[in-house]
Amino acid sequence: MSEAEQQDQAQLPWYSRLSIGTQLLLSVNGICFLLIVAFLSIDYGREVRRLIETRHQELHHEAYLIANAVLRIDQVNTQEVQSYINDVCVHAHKLNAPGHLILVQVRDRLLHSYPLKELPEGYLEKVKRADSGRGRPDSSLQQDIVVGKVVDGDLKVYVVENADDLHEFATEQAISQLWHATLIAITAAVILNTLLVRLFIQPVHRTIEAVEKIKNNEFGGHVTATTNRELYDLTNAVNAMSDSLAEARSRRRAQMQKASSIQQSLLPKSPELPGMEIAVVYDPAELVAGDFYDVVELPDGSNVVCMLDVAGHGIPAALAAAMLKSLIAVAAEQLTSLTELVEFVNRHFSQAIESGMFATAAFLRFPLQDNSVEYINAGHPPVILDNTKEIKEIETPGFPLGISADLSWESEIIPFNKGYRLFLYTDGVVESFDQQGNQFGLNRLMTSIRQHRQKSPQGLLQQLKQTIIAYRAGSAAKDDLTALLIERKS
Repeated sequence: MSEAEQQDQAQLPWYSRLSIGTQLLLSVNGICFLLIVAFLSIDYGREVRRLIETRHQELHHEAYLIANAVLRIDQVNTQEVQSYINDVCVHAHKLNAPGHLILVQVRDRLLHSYPLKELPEGYLEKVKRADSGRGRPDSSLQQDIVVGKVVDGDLKVYVVENADDLHEFATEQAISQLWHATLIAITAAVILNTLLVRLFIQPVHRTIEAVEKIKNNEFGGHVTATTNRELYDLTNAVNAMSDSLAEARSRRRAQMQKASSIQQSLLPKSPELPGMEIAVVYDPAELVAGDFYDVVELPDGSNVVCMLDVAGHGIPAALAAAMLKSLIAVAAEQLTSLTELVEFVNRHFSQAIESGMFATAAFLRFPLQDNSVEYINAGHPPVILDNTKEIKEIETPGFPLGISADLSWESEIIPFNKGYRLFLYTDGVVESFDQQGNQFGLNRLMTSIRQHRQKSPQGLLQQLKQTIIAYRAGSAAKDDLTALLIERKS
């Protein structure tokens, strides 16, 4: 993933940065978890209400029995009633019913069973509220006592029991059900997650991998997903796109090969000059290039060696380079002045190209009977002269071709005796980069020329090409690489 893609992804909400598989699994499992919690909460409340209602019926029955017994006690003897309700309460405690309390109200007398020596203030009102609140949907979960009540004339019997045990029992039941539900949920989640992964997530990932391959220009690959109609249609569309791009690339490659052959045919097969040895290295970054070189003869018998580099590379640059070759050929049939030739080419080139396009160029004119060369630089890297004593750049300023139709240039005369060498190159030579992005640069170029100056012109250029390729260490060339070396033999 590129740095720009990582920055864009970092700006998304956290949930959008998750994979679709993670989102699906979290969503499905989260919903299942919430449903289990909701089910257990509802079941817990229902169980509490059932237990309290059952216990209320039991306490009501007990209160009924106690009321009948109290009515049968002769003259409602207070001591006998007190003793009776204490015995009942003790017996209830032995039967594991802690918190059991009996209240008997006869007219203005209130008796209560053994556990409490004195009835807490307001306790009777609390009992009455609990009894009157019975039946409300939320009362069972909120009340802490369960009341059974019987009224017979002036006699009122309340049997009271703490609800803590009932809540605790309901909690134990809920926990037990939670364990069972958890085991069932885990089993169901494993099955469901496996189905999600196999039926949806894995096919989606395979489709993403296929799209990534298309992104990386790996066309023609297919992906299969038959788990559902939507994925089947999606993968068919991806496969069709991959096939279409592969076919288009094949057609484009064939066309580019043909264009490359045409461009190669426009270059001199083996450039020659009287008394000179010429060597060339030509290595386009793509099948067609914006670099161009040529040797043309003027009407006076002199020869012009030119090297041009159209801005950019690929088809637009190649078309512009072909146009420049045609213009130079036309000018070479009519003109003998190098400055007039350059200005003619620039004028017509500027009128033909789109705004913003330009080309750099170097022109060398070799007279027949003179140990010198006429040089015009049109924004090109300076020509390098090896005069057997030193290696130096010949820096001559000049505008690139195509900037304006009204530009003019001045030439410079360079001594060029026997054994001298002139080295022309495009910026693809010095602007080659290693894996860390460091540029090859002019210093390395001058060092390579100096180290291998004893080799033949072709041997030197081949060594330079190998040095640049080794420097790139597998990195793709970002620009066309063209170099030309001329040595005067006689």
